Amino acid sequence: MNLLRSALEEGRKEWNTVVFLSYAFDWVLLGVGVGVGYVLGEITPNKRPFALDDHSIAFPYFSKDTVPGWLLLFCSAAIPVIIIALISLALAPRGIRGAQTVEVWKLKLWEVHVGWMGLALSLISTWIITNGLKNMFGKPRPDMLGRCRPDYANLERYLMGERSPGRDDYLLVSADICTNPDKGTLDDAFRAFPSGHSSISAAGLMYLSLFLFAKLTITTPFLIFSGPDTSFLHAPTTTPGISRPEKAPSPCVSIPAQPRISAKPLYLLLISVIPFFAAIFIGSSRWFDYRHQGVDIVSGFLIGGAAALFSFHYYHVSLASFRDGGRAWGPRRGRGFWGKVQGARERGWV
Repeated sequence: MNLLRSALEEGRKEWNTVVFLSYAFDWVLLGVGVGVGYVLGEITPNKRPFALDDHSIAFPYFSKDTVPGWLLLFCSAAIPVIIIALISLALAPRGIRGAQTVEVWKLKLWEVHVGWMGLALSLISTWIITNGLKNMFGKPRPDMLGRCRPDYANLERYLMGERSPGRDDYLLVSADICTNPDKGTLDDAFRAFPSGHSSISAAGLMYLSLFLFAKLTITTPFLIFSGPDTSFLHAPTTTPGISRPEKAPSPCVSIPAQPRISAKPLYLLLISVIPFFAAIFIGSSRWFDYRHQGVDIVSGFLIGGAAALFSFHYYHVSLASFRDGGRAWGPRRGRGFWGKVQGARERGWV
């Protein structure tokens, strides 16, 4: 394919020490982000005052989770890393004929690298945002009272706010009333908003679904026609899934263009949405584990989903580009730390 072959030729010229170091520095920044997220997770959060007769925080506390932390990381990070590598090495790039094997493998490894960078950006940014919000809000979990073990005998000592005249209910107390000596368990009781399981699973698994949609070229045909420029539908091409006439119709004869765009087999769609459904299950498990309320889970999912969508498109061409099939953006050109970033259109990729 001429476009990809030209990309191979330009790729030989663009890589230099500065560009290489710029990507190495990106990985350093991502590593710093991991450290920031870890520190935020260890900081004692704000602890919002609560009412001892609030039934929404009186659910029983169970130490075991349906999806423990190690399994969350395995599903949201390890599995996507493996699948991204396998898919990139097996399917990308497509359509190159006559190129040297070494050059083809360079593009394959580039797809792996870019896929991993997008995944890392999605997960790490979500982790930082989630832990930061948890500490700021300090919202009690549904099982907070089970973790707290309140000192009911000295209730008056911990009252906050004003007592309602003639009423003893809905009195707010400070977190100092808790007698649980396990600081980690007690601090975690005030990290309900947003759900970390929901945000992290969405960031990793929704990114994986987007990646599979791109590499399996699953798109919606109406997105192709909705753009301002549909002239390519009338041009001869070898793009899979679209058949076009070899010769332009005579100007004396009006023949409407009839591109044949068919939906991909359902099993490919199923494979691509499985990670998305897995993220929904992981987030939902926090409801029946009494760890979060609905707003915590939905908010976490929106944060992770937004990070996944942004991170994917930061490193890949839009899924709406049927001709490009979600190919990764090319490497930076020239001064990698501060210089012109050459887009796919300039490289002749789209």
